[in-house]
Amino acid sequence: MEGEIEFMKVCCPDCNSEDVYKVSHIYEAMTQETKTSSNVVGVGLGNNGAGILVGTSSSSGETQSLLAKKLSPPANPSANGCGCVLAIIAIIVLIFVSIIVGVNSSGLIGWAIFIFGSIFISVLAVKMFTMKHPEYDEELRVWNKKWVCNRCGTVFILDQK
Repeated sequence: MEGEIEFMKVCCPDCNSEDVYKVSHIYEAMTQETKTSSNVVGVGLGNNGAGILVGTSSSSGETQSLLAKKLSPPANPSANGCGCVLAIIAIIVLIFVSIIVGVNSSGLIGWAIFIFGSIFISVLAVKMFTMKHPEYDEELRVWNKKWVCNRCGTVFILDQK
C-alpha cells in the first residue's frame, strides 16, 4: 500500500532471536546521572558541655550497569584532560621564563614574552580540542551500527542499506 512504512525485522545472527536492541539505546538507558545532597543537624552533650553540629554534604556522579559499561562508546580523544595539563605546565614554564628574562633585562621584554607566549599556548590548546580524529569518528560510526541480543548477549553490526 502506498504511504505505509515498512519496518525491517532485526534478528540475532547467532540465536535468531528478535529480542535485540541498539547498543546506543542500551548504553543510554542503563547510564544515569546521580546528584544527592543532605543536611545534618545534631545536638550532643560531652565532657566539655553541650554542642551543636550543623553540616551539609553533596555528591554527584554516574551510575551504570555492567552491560552499559561493556557497551560504552569509544573514548573521545578530544575529551581527555591531557591538553589542559600541558597548557597549564606550559604557562607555568612561561611565567618562570618571563620572570628570569624580566629580571635580567627591562621588565617590558618579560611581559612581552609572557603575553605572546600565552596567546600562542591558548591558540594551541583550542586547536588540540577542536582537532579532527578520523579514527575516533570511524569507531563511533561503527559503534552506532551495533546491536545486542538480549537472549544470548551477542553483539553484532547491522548494516542498513
